[in-house]
Amino acid sequence: MTRGFSRSQTKVMMTIRYLMPFFGTLYGFAALLRADTVTAHFTSANTVPVTEQGYNATGDTLNLSLGFTPPVGTNLMVVKNTGLPFISGQFSNLAHGQTVELTFGEKTYRFIANYYGGSGNDLMLEWAFSST
Repeated sequence: MTRGFSRSQTKVMMTIRYLMPFFGTLYGFAALLRADTVTAHFTSANTVPVTEQGYNATGDTLNLSLGFTPPVGTNLMVVKNTGLPFISGQFSNLAHGQTVELTFGEKTYRFIANYYGGSGNDLMLEWAFSST
């Protein structure tokens, strides 16, 4: 999925127009404010919910769910960043190194969030261990 209007999001753009008698018309643009909710439902280890060049996670919220039994050692790619720079910022509810618990069936699987995973600039959930 590529960033766009297909996800839940709030966008506000304000245009302020100033009329200046001697300098013509000056337009001031307020910053584009955004807050996205990204839903990542993994149905296999090959699921990649977001693929984007130069992804910006700042202010976004991430909802994670597991729809399969991951084999021991499975890593899950949340964001495949196809650009050269690292992911900009972090999801508001997911810090680098944070433990993430995902449940499928009646079993909980633990992963560690790594914003420098995959090719070095992707967001990965790396296998930690599972519990019963």
